[in-house]
Amino acid sequence: MFSRGHVRFLSLDGISFAKPVPIGSILRLTSHILHSTTSSEYPMLVHVGVKANVVNIKTGSEQTTNDFRFTWCKEHGEETRKVVPKTYQEAMLWLEGRRALEIDEAFRGLRVKTRALERD
Repeated sequence: MFSRGHVRFLSLDGISFAKPVPIGSILRLTSHILHSTTSSEYPMLVHVGVKANVVNIKTGSEQTTNDFRFTWCKEHGEETRKVVPKTYQEAMLWLEGRRALEIDEAFRGLRVKTRALERD
């Protein structure tokens, strides 16, 4: 929905395992777009956070079991829409997403340089 088109998985930037997920559990996956930007390589880069909660169907309570961070890209098309945080918590997640995208870009640059050196 956010990208208005197909995106490609670019990187898994983090996983935290807080608790085991019992077999047969009901999981509620909640995702948020933390930051978006463009680069010389991609018109759209999006950093997404996903939280996995186990739902107790008897009580309705939830416990967070996992937290994931992904980066997705759009290889062509219109540039990305901007993510604008509204709360302090959203602003902290926005900064985390921006840092992750900056680190990703640095790693991609290193990979390109390494490949060029390997060819020579």
